[in-house]
Amino acid sequence: MTSPIGLLCIDDNPLVAEALARRMALETDFRWLGWLSGREDLVSRVSTMAPDIVLLDIDLPGVDAFELVSQLAERSPNSRVVMFTGFDRREYQEQALARGAWGYISKDVSTGVLLDSLRRVFRGEVVLDQDRH
Repeated sequence: MTSPIGLLCIDDNPLVAEALARRMALETDFRWLGWLSGREDLVSRVSTMAPDIVLLDIDLPGVDAFELVSQLAERSPNSRVVMFTGFDRREYQEQALARGAWGYISKDVSTGVLLDSLRRVFRGEVVLDQDRH
């Protein structure tokens, strides 16, 4: 039996984090590691927590999310970053992937699509919003 997928959320909206935490509690193949709001030393915290997947909001006040992806890819290469956003822009997708993200998913997708996408990223696939089922 494999270990559950450790998931960490970085988002400035506590409602998003709370909804994800409740949903992940229902999934046996995920382990909710918690939520960071963006005010913490994110790179150090992620390195310490060592999640399998970081679900990262692209619009964090005072944080360049693309630079953060680069730093996380360098300092925590075993943690796969998936951008989780309301911005459906191809140039953002391209920049995120160029910086080391493993996925770019809209906050508008269904829970089933989100969970499937995270499982695919864990298996080593790069997942983009246009890959929706």
